[in-house]
Amino acid sequence: MAGPDVICVGNTPEAKDTLKRIEREATFRYQILTVPDKYAANVVFANGVLLHRSGDEYPESSK
Repeated sequence: MAGPDVICVGNTPEAKDTLKRIEREATFRYQILTVPDKYAANVVFANGVLLHRSGDEYPESSK
């Protein structure tokens, strides 16, 4: 989760399949943030703060 109603996913076939399943089965509609680097999607949103990797590590995803 990248926010209270935001899911962050990598741009991979597996992530797209999982996202389709979530969209099909969830009753809540999430906003989707897709990043090109799959490991850049590993984020934590806790207590109003988004923890994420450095833009230096994943420059394509930090644009």
